[in-house]
Amino acid sequence: MSNSKRPFSPGFINRFDDKLLKNSPETWSARTHWVLYYALLFFSLVAFFSFIVPDDPRSNSDIASWVVFVVLIAIVGLVVWIIYLLRFNVFKRFGYTTPLARLKTWCLYFISVGTIVFITYVPAIVVNLRADLKFSDDEIANDYNAVNTLFCQLAYDSLPHQWTEDTLRVVVPHFNSATEVSSEEAAIIASTEVVMPAYDSIVVEGQTYTIRTIDTSEFASKKTYADSIRYLGDSVWVFAECPGYLAITVPNNLEENTSVHLLTDMELYRNVIKNYAPIQDKSKLINEMQRLRAKYKNDSYYNSYDYTYTMEQTRYKSVYEIYHTSEISSSMDNICDRKHIFNDSDLEWQFRVWFYITFFITLLVFNFRHSTPRAFFLSLLTSILLSILTGLILAFSGGSENSIFSSYFFYFMLFGLMAIGVIQSQTRSVINGIAINIFSWLIYFLPLVITTMYYNGLRNDYNEMNIPYQSFDTDAMERAIFYSEIIGLILF
Repeated sequence: MSNSKRPFSPGFINRFDDKLLKNSPETWSARTHWVLYYALLFFSLVAFFSFIVPDDPRSNSDIASWVVFVVLIAIVGLVVWIIYLLRFNVFKRFGYTTPLARLKTWCLYFISVGTIVFITYVPAIVVNLRADLKFSDDEIANDYNAVNTLFCQLAYDSLPHQWTEDTLRVVVPHFNSATEVSSEEAAIIASTEVVMPAYDSIVVEGQTYTIRTIDTSEFASKKTYADSIRYLGDSVWVFAECPGYLAITVPNNLEENTSVHLLTDMELYRNVIKNYAPIQDKSKLINEMQRLRAKYKNDSYYNSYDYTYTMEQTRYKSVYEIYHTSEISSSMDNICDRKHIFNDSDLEWQFRVWFYITFFITLLVFNFRHSTPRAFFLSLLTSILLSILTGLILAFSGGSENSIFSSYFFYFMLFGLMAIGVIQSQTRSVINGIAINIFSWLIYFLPLVITTMYYNGLRNDYNEMNIPYQSFDTDAMERAIFYSEIIGLILF
């Protein structure tokens, strides 16, 4: 039985460790059970201190300092695990092993490294949980609507009531199939003038409009974002833009995570400004605004740091300052940043960061354990030198992306053939060891490189045929890359 007594280790894990040592030494040597146990202790410790340390969800998160601290601890943990890992090696001591056993060992290494790397995510998880426990997305959305509505009611006399209008004459200098104009609009745009005058005027029902001339492509772009459009005749259109009535902007990632409809400038105009009713008891509205301000009060807030007024809002800046709307907006942004650290759009790349760091560390450790130190470090040196040499050749020869892919396939075939030659060899030489290591580092990327080459060529074909970029199926490319990563892992 193992005589070593590790700190904070209960009897059951010591008995399990002893059983593995006697019955499955290769599994025992991976020390994965100890990594999982001590990682759980560390998770609990970091989570405990993260919860007891004062941290207002309304303030800017200091998660960066926590992450740096935990990363350092994770590096120490990785080094300690590798030290214990190197104390016993079934492969190098000519113990009995099989390909299936080596696959199991690889998986155990991956679990160990992945657990250690995952430690660095604990501070972000705690920050996310603390914000979730104190605020809900629907609660923030309702308060967002309430603040904007109250602001428009209280500051009605200080806000603009007239929409900004832009009168435009639309001409068709060069009509083509890509021009985004409907058949009805094309029928209305009767002019075919190629020379476009800068400005002229038109009188409609006693009102004079100053007209600016644009072409159909600009018209198609403007109508997408216009708040209101009306037709005056003779290919003249009036684009009206609603003033900005939002006292606070939509908090980060809130719209995608709440079922509450968020009010827009136009809705505030229709609900409050257009049909404004004089307030009989203004004190109730002021008290409600003060309550919301107190709810989102942030002691670490600095106006000049956290909020920038638009050009239009600058004219009425004093009104925004009276009701502290910028502070409320800043606090809501901070809360939502914490609540949505792991939102759908970010979770994918966060998982990839974890996976690739885990994968490559595991790969290096596994290669080191299954080759001589000389072969392993010469493999690293060879890879670095070949990368530098290939980069210089491509740089001086003006190599394209296809040249990079060709270089990959050349090295893949070269080291693959050398690695296959080991099968017919009775002993493994240093050259064989280098070939096996580099080939194992390259094989995972084979499906990814093929997929990237295909979509790179497809994109070039689109450019040559002048097909709009929007026609490129980005979703299909992302799915293909995802499947390539899975196939690469299986192939590896």
